[in-house]
Amino acid sequence: MEQPILLTDEIAINPQEWQERLTSYFHDTGYCPSSKRRAVAMALGEQTTYTDADTLWLSMRGQKIQVSRATVYKALIWLVDAGFVHKKDDGHRTYLYSIQ
Repeated sequence: MEQPILLTDEIAINPQEWQERLTSYFHDTGYCPSSKRRAVAMALGEQTTYTDADTLWLSMRGQKIQVSRATVYKALIWLVDAGFVHKKDDGHRTYLYSIQ
């Protein structure tokens, strides 16, 4: 059985490094995500702990970023599939996300 995730675990990522990783991926793959998905990726990069999709969405809404909950979920799936984000089940039917 996996160890529970401690929500106090700090995640440190340099925003510029995160932006460069994404830009390099877009260049290498030719993938061009929507501005909304890019906004989700950047918002996740600002998080300092593991976060769930709804909390991320609410945080973005609080910053006046107009994005739907569905877009947040789809962007997180894309980021997981691309290998940028780690997805863990918290044991209570909620997935938590962090940048790898």
